[in-house]
Formats: sequence, structure tokens, C-alpha cells
Amino acid sequence: MDDIVLDEVEVDPDVAQVYCEGWQSWSPSLVTRWRQNGPRPGDERLHDHFYRRGASWSDPGMHAAGTVQSDGGLLALDPGVGDDVMVYAAPDPAHIPVVRATPHGARTYRITADGPCTRQRFPGPIRRALDAWAAAWPDTWGPRWAPGGECWTARDERPVPPLWCSWYAYRRRVDHAAVQATMDTIRRHQLPVESLLWDDGYFATLGDWRTSVRADLGSLEAMAARVGDRGFAPGLWLCPTLAQVDSEAVRADPEAWVPEVDAPFGTARRVRVLDPTSPAGADLLTGLITGVVEAGFQVLKLDFLWTGALPGRRASGVGPVTAYREALRLIRDAAGPETVLLGCGNPTLASVHAGLTAYRVSPDNGPVWEPPEGDLSQPAGRSAVLTGTARAHLAHLTRPDPDVLMVGPEVQGREEIAAHVDALPRNVRASGDRLDELDDWGVQTTRTVLARGR
Repeated sequence: MDDIVLDEVEVDPDVAQVYCEGWQSWSPSLVTRWRQNGPRPGDERLHDHFYRRGASWSDPGMHAAGTVQSDGGLLALDPGVGDDVMVYAAPDPAHIPVVRATPHGARTYRITADGPCTRQRFPGPIRRALDAWAAAWPDTWGPRWAPGGECWTARDERPVPPLWCSWYAYRRRVDHAAVQATMDTIRRHQLPVESLLWDDGYFATLGDWRTSVRADLGSLEAMAARVGDRGFAPGLWLCPTLAQVDSEAVRADPEAWVPEVDAPFGTARRVRVLDPTSPAGADLLTGLITGVVEAGFQVLKLDFLWTGALPGRRASGVGPVTAYREALRLIRDAAGPETVLLGCGNPTLASVHAGLTAYRVSPDNGPVWEPPEGDLSQPAGRSAVLTGTARAHLAHLTRPDPDVLMVGPEVQGREEIAAHVDALPRNVRASGDRLDELDDWGVQTTRTVLARGR
């Protein structure tokens, strides 16, 4: 559909600022100035994987003119002329519009969107206005969004235990020996870690989470027991809204997947997208979550959730964002109220009050400070700190996850990373280092920052 003109606002070009909300966890969100380019993917793969697939980007001429595009349905404009900040936002979770601010003439921003938006005024500056906007969020929003027509919302106020995540230290080479060494180091240094999370790498095929566990790890039950028997809450990484195109999950239940839709996963694999509104998809998702909880896992990191909101035809006829929230409802119901659900790579506004305990508000952290080729969606210290700080207002709506604390001697900007993780209110506190390689400063910082998360 053609964009709707929402507003034309006169500004002071010397001081005017615009905040744009990215689509999902890893999409850059930041404040820009008059005619300063907003974040933009470097190529089609980055667009699909880290920005918003299906959302057209402004043409090169508009971008060169300083158009700022919010894929995530939230844009705030401070005109810089003494007026309040204007906040344009999605009116309900079923439709998250793309909102743009484009310089029009010498002193005017034209605000457009590809769908309905609310328009509210709050006292500035932008960060204060976004805090006020988020604090005023209603308990429920949108009168009809669920496949059955009813309004459904769930806010999980459970605290998240300070945890350690295997990915950053061991990647796909994590094994029982690495986890055992980590637990020994936690005890030796008296670190306040309460949960250990097995991240990516424990399986052979995406989607076959239980049936393709690596032989050296044994089974999901054995992985959970190795952690639980030492007094830690077992955690597990999985991607519940996708499966590899050649997986048994896809072959066995062809009706469970959105037809004619697949998505890139890294550079070498492609995946199918689950349809939770089909009976087969709902049964598969419920069985997956029930199974991993029964295996002993108390913390679930649900990753690449953006795939659940990809464009495509669902069995019930609902839109992709509605289908995504239905997946979260089924996951929460199957997991039960005591299981901690951590979202990652998830659409930010579409995930509000949808059953997640917490979710990621930034791109991945990393040992380098500057992201590859300057793309702020890519793993790096600066990427995580910049977008995580810009999204501080989400603390009113969820427990924000700023990604793991990385303070090893090799990490660039480790002081800035530690300060950022320590500063966000109500946030998840997690470590991603090889704990037995930390220097004295790293041990003390890890102990202090994680303890404050309790």
C-alpha cells in the first residue's frame, strides 16, 4: 500500500532529532539529526536476517536526502523549536507499520507510514518522551488479534537468574568438559551465577532438537542433569519457529509450516517457518516446549524469533505478527508459569506483553568494538551498547536483555560494555566469557555486575 502522510512538522535543522525503532532485537535503533542517514543494511542477506524482510527501503534518492526509516513501528521526532516531542507508534500488535521521517523543503519533516499510527505528544528530550510513552502503555492493546478473535496478553514479572551462556566462549564446540570447568570456576571465584545455558551447537539439524543431539552429549536429559545436579538451573537455546528445510521435523509434518516461505539462516542454510495457527504446527510447537521442560530445562532462550513473523499465508488467515504472538502464547502455555523464557532476535513491539519473561534489546555483543563494515546490526561492543542504550524505554515493557557481559582481557571496550550492562534497569545479567581465563579485574567486575541482577 502507498504510505499515509501522518504529519508535516516544522523543525530547527540545527537541533532537530529523530529516533527510529528497529524491527527486531538486532536491528539498529538510534537517534539521528537533520539529513543524517538512518541505519540501512549493506546487502540483501543482511536485510533479511537483521532488518525487516518484506519492508521496502526508501529509494537511494530518499536515503541520500536524509530519510530515517523505522521498521519497528515507533518513531519519535524532536523538532528542536521548543515544542513537545512527537511520538508515532503502532496502535496495536496486529500491525506494526514502517514509519518514515523525510526532509521536505528547508525546515520540515514529512512523517509517513504504510499503516495506521497513533500520534502523541510528550515533553522532551527524546529519551524522556520515549520513557513517558512506554510508561503509558496499556495493559492490553488491540481489541482483536488472536486467531479465535479474543484479546490475549501476558506479562511475566518473574526475575531472571544471573546466568552463564556457552556460545561466546565455546561456540559449537561446547561439551560436558567445558561446562564442568565453567561450574568449577564459578564455585572457585564465588561468582553469583545461578543458571548455565547450553547455547547453539548441541544438535546436528535445526528443528530436530531432541533427535539430533550430538552423541558425545548423550541427550537433552543428560545435558540438563549435568547442570542441575550441581545446583544450577539448566538452560537451553532453541529456535521454536523454524526448522531446516531438510529436517525430519519438516518432512514428518508438512502441514505445520508456512507454505512457500523459507528464510536464510547464516550463509549456508535455509529454514522453513512454523505456522502455529495450523493444528499440525500448534501440536509440534507445544510438543517441543513440553518435551524440553520435561527434560529438565528451567530457562529457555528462544532465538531467531523474527522468523515467526515473516510474511506468508497462515492456515487461519491471520497476519504474520498475529501468528507470531500466537506462537508465543502456545510456548508460554506449554512451558508453564515457572519457566523463564528469554526472547532473542524477536520483533520488539510485537513481543510486548506476549508471555516472554525478558527479551533482547540489542545486537549481539562481541570481542571487537566496531562492527564489520560499519553495519550496526552486526555483533560488536559498539552495536550492543548503542542500540541497547537507545532502547532503555523498553524497561517499562519487559526485562531488557543487553546481551552477555564480556570482560575478558581480549575484549575491546570491556569497561564500556560492563558499564552498559550494569546501567540498564530491570535487565538480564549474564556472562559469556571463558571464566577461567578472566584476569582479576574481569573476575571482580563479573561478580559485581551479576550480583546486582539479583
